[in-house]
Amino acid sequence: MDKKNILVLTLVTTLLLVFSTFSIGIADDSDTAFEHDSLEVVKEVWDGENWVKQIDAEYGETVTFRITVTYYNVTEPAHPHYAQDIIITDHLPDCLQYDSNTCSYDEPIIYENNLTWDLGSLKLYHEESFNLTFNTTVVDYGTNVNFVEVEAYEHCTSEDLYGSDTATVIVDRPNPSIDVEKKVWDGVCDWKDIIYAKYDEIVRFNITVHNDGEIELLSIIVNDTLPESLEYANNAEVNGIAYEPTIDGKNLIWSFNILEEDEKIYIEFDARVIGEPCSVDVNWVDVSGEAFCDWIVEDRDSATVKIEGMCMEKQVWNEKDGKWAEQTTVPQGEDVRFRITLYYYGDYKLYNIKIMDVLPDCLDYANNAIPEEPEISGDGKTLWWNLSEDYDLYDGDSLIVEFDATATEFNCEDPAVNWAYVVADECSGQELTDEDSATVIVICGLTADAGGPYAGEINQDITLTGSATGGSPPYIYEWDLDEDGEYDDAIGSEVDWQWETPGTKTVWLKVTDDNDDEDTAYALVEVILENDPPNKPSISGKKSDLVPNQKYYYELKAVDPDADQVYFYVEWGDGEVKDWFGPYDSAEIVTVNHSWSDPSTTFTIRVTAKDIYDAESQPATLTVSTPKYKQYNFPILERLGQHFKIIQKILNLLETLLNF
Repeated sequence: MDKKNILVLTLVTTLLLVFSTFSIGIADDSDTAFEHDSLEVVKEVWDGENWVKQIDAEYGETVTFRITVTYYNVTEPAHPHYAQDIIITDHLPDCLQYDSNTCSYDEPIIYENNLTWDLGSLKLYHEESFNLTFNTTVVDYGTNVNFVEVEAYEHCTSEDLYGSDTATVIVDRPNPSIDVEKKVWDGVCDWKDIIYAKYDEIVRFNITVHNDGEIELLSIIVNDTLPESLEYANNAEVNGIAYEPTIDGKNLIWSFNILEEDEKIYIEFDARVIGEPCSVDVNWVDVSGEAFCDWIVEDRDSATVKIEGMCMEKQVWNEKDGKWAEQTTVPQGEDVRFRITLYYYGDYKLYNIKIMDVLPDCLDYANNAIPEEPEISGDGKTLWWNLSEDYDLYDGDSLIVEFDATATEFNCEDPAVNWAYVVADECSGQELTDEDSATVIVICGLTADAGGPYAGEINQDITLTGSATGGSPPYIYEWDLDEDGEYDDAIGSEVDWQWETPGTKTVWLKVTDDNDDEDTAYALVEVILENDPPNKPSISGKKSDLVPNQKYYYELKAVDPDADQVYFYVEWGDGEVKDWFGPYDSAEIVTVNHSWSDPSTTFTIRVTAKDIYDAESQPATLTVSTPKYKQYNFPILERLGQHFKIIQKILNLLETLLNF
């Protein structure tokens, strides 16, 4: 082997030895970061008799821990090594809280839930120990592991020492629970879940709240929700002492700070029955309480008040929704089925039941009645069922009557309200009655309406508005606007269209409903070139010395540039007007008359013209006046004039001449 190869081999061997030595050093250093045989750490907890590794404790209990640190010189037993710079860190779990001034050594440095003791100049020689104790309080539940770790420095070897240990505190979580029971007084001798009551009667409720869990409860909320047919009637008590609730609408709310284990709260209050007969009113109460760590426990219960009496419900079968309803829609000529349900609540027997049903004009009876066919009036519109003892009702019973009716064409556009009436005897001696109705909307035949007539100028949008009734909505609207017989010019109930030539146009509308039924309609559209308003009108007639209360005639004339017919509007100057009247041909002379009653007054007649397309002219005016007028009295002649018309005429003429 040459010298060069020997040198390379020697270098590689040297590097391998160096890396091997370095790796061993790293392995040795890493061991010091974990448990070291020279340092023994023991964590224990006091069970009342002995130091042990695990105990069971209760919430709020004081728990004592002991930490023992022992040094063993295992590195070089022949030399007097020792441990120094000892630091103990105890990591308390969240369920434990350190009790200040309970440590057998100095108070620790506390950061969050970590306790640290720096033992300073304390030295531990071979087999020497150090221990400290301290107290904690249990503030939560669960299995709580208390971990301690100790760090130290070995004199002479300069090694870092480390040790750790744990002790466990198990705190069983108690089972919080709350129970509520709702009852209503039967009026005689017992609290019950269900009672019967009459309208305006006062009923009394009882709520019992029981802490049946294993821990006290805080922030107890009792919320009683009254149904619509009950209203609060005061007299609330808690454990026999008056205690009114907080009222929020139908909610009665009581609040309590604490409820000990197995403790009960008794609440009572009155309510007034305000509902209709046969109402079943469930009165719910909800209760909640707070246990440890915001743990909420809840419960609810109810008591029921049934309002005594007889009631009827009238319904009609809704084919679209597949259920009985208050209203339905049926096409003309088809059958619809009605149901009458009779309910009874009470302590007696309901008998001699008579039901009458009155059909509206657009419905005809169509048989298929149960439990039996009715008697029918001569016009076929009134149905009677006289139900015998086979149909007697007792508490909670019901009776159903059903029958068919046919939707006719008569008056089919209006909703058909079908009323039913019932009368029955109760063994209490009372006669009970009720009534109810169901509504049928009969779908008439489809009818299209193209609107109009319309008018507008050429090359300007003219809005056409169509509509439809009957049939089965929704509708599809299609227009033929060019008179080619094809409904392909526009779609929609309202469209805009322009024409390039004047004249009278015909537009057609086709409407298709949801059942593909169709109907058509047309409208006329007057298309004009353009439209100018009439010229300023003229007015002529007597202007001065007008005799009060005497009619005067005036001639009006208006010329329209487009030769359109015109209307006139006259304001007579005394507050009276002659509203738009006409139409008249362009330039046609129109005569009107008026009389004024105030003497010695000037009036301005104002005349405006407009054409048939509502284009208005400038107004024309004419000023007229009445002379000063003196009232003459002829008492004797006036009394005679009341009986003789000829004398009254002479008086009028005389008065006119005197004032002329």
